[in-house]
Amino acid sequence: DYPFHLLTPHPRYRVHSQLDNTWVRGMYKIQGREPVMINTQDAAKLGIKHGEVVEVYNKRGSVLAGAFVTDFIREGVVQIQEGAWYDPENPDDDLPRCNAGACNVLTSSRPTSRWAQATSVNTCLVGIRKLGKDEAIKPYKASSAPDIIGA
Repeated sequence: DYPFHLLTPHPRYRVHSQLDNTWVRGMYKIQGREPVMINTQDAAKLGIKHGEVVEVYNKRGSVLAGAFVTDFIREGVVQIQEGAWYDPENPDDDLPRCNAGACNVLTSSRPTSRWAQATSVNTCLVGIRKLGKDEAIKPYKASSAPDIIGA
């Protein structure tokens, strides 16, 4: 069901999630979303082109990300940098879909042991698919100002 191994390294242009709401977004995001690196051969098999918005998913949920097609990642492996601001399309869903590409939706929160409480890394498998032409993509809103209630 989930043929790709997901890597979630520290971001190159941010300190974790710091600066995700600044001009830094314009430097590397793809269509306003966190890039997902995918091997050229894997992308070709799935009909995915560089710059398209794709869905990365598993049993924990899904994220929308911008396809970054490259030979600088192994076949069968995809990468999404950690730290995108969480932007759920439907927050009340049992399996949320993050519109911004926050990889924590896909990774486990299971600790390594009762002593360390660190996260279990390199244990995440995902699928990836090209969005259908009829699938609407909602605008990114995580860093938008909140509605003001009352006067």
